[in-house]
Parts: sequence; C-alpha cells; structure tokens
Amino acid sequence: VAALADRAVDAAALTVALADDQRLSELNGRFLGKRYPTNVLAFPACAPGDAFGDVPGMDRPYLGDVILAFETLARQAQAADKPVESHLRHLVVHAVLHLLGFDHQYAAEAAEMETAEAEILAKFGDSNPYTDLQDPVAVASSRTADQDLPVPNRPSG
Repeated sequence: VAALADRAVDAAALTVALADDQRLSELNGRFLGKRYPTNVLAFPACAPGDAFGDVPGMDRPYLGDVILAFETLARQAQAADKPVESHLRHLVVHAVLHLLGFDHQYAAEAAEMETAEAEILAKFGDSNPYTDLQDPVAVASSRTADQDLPVPNRPSG
C-alpha cells in the first residue's frame, strides 16, 4: 500500500458506529449542509497535516470517528449484488483513509485514494470496487486521474 507510506501509523484508535438513515441525514446536514442520508461520514480528530491526537488514557493516537448508515449501505450492497459485509468493509476502509488525510475532491486525488482502497480491500480478498460499474460508489469515479475537476457523489467523509 505505497499510497499510505507517508501517512502510516503503527497503531491507532478510532470509533466506528452504525446508525440509521435519519441520523446520517441529520449529521450530513449539520456538518456538510446536505439534508439527505449518505453511506458514511468520517470525522478526523485532527486537521489535515497535523499529528494525530493523543487522548489521555490511551496508548495510541486517536484518528477520529466513522459513522455508517446501515440502511443506505445495505441498499447499495443489494443494488450492486454484493454481500453487505464486503460493502461495509469498503466504506470503513474509505472512511479510515479520510481520517488519514486522503480525499477525492479532484480526480487525481480520487485516483490515489481508490488505488489505496483497492490494495487494502484485496488483502481481505475483496475485489476492486472501482472496476465494478454496478457499485454505486464506483459509478461516480469514472473520471481519469489527469483531470483536475471535482468528482461528484463520492462516499462522504
């Protein structure tokens, strides 16, 4: 996972929570100004480029929080004819990469993030979600890496 080399941490803590669409819609509206549910939100514990935060009483840095909308991710998995577990794993990996500083606002950075996701998911035996055009997350990433344009509808984070 070469894309992670400059962002790597030996061990870290984070919170992963499952919620319903209503809660994700509320959080998406509050923090991103979008009043609809999304599949995942990531809340980093520190600003991009800052060192990961130390939390009193913890023996490792705290990356942040990941909140998943189980109803949305289950619908997406069904629409893509994928096991829910596989799609859940993809969204957690995606969100953790956000916590590590990755982004996908522009095509070049989206390509870097997608490559990292695919490499990590392969270690779990999952296929590359961006080569399957049935994957609702993958459909939004059809731009080439040399375009410097925003990439719409990526998994939130």
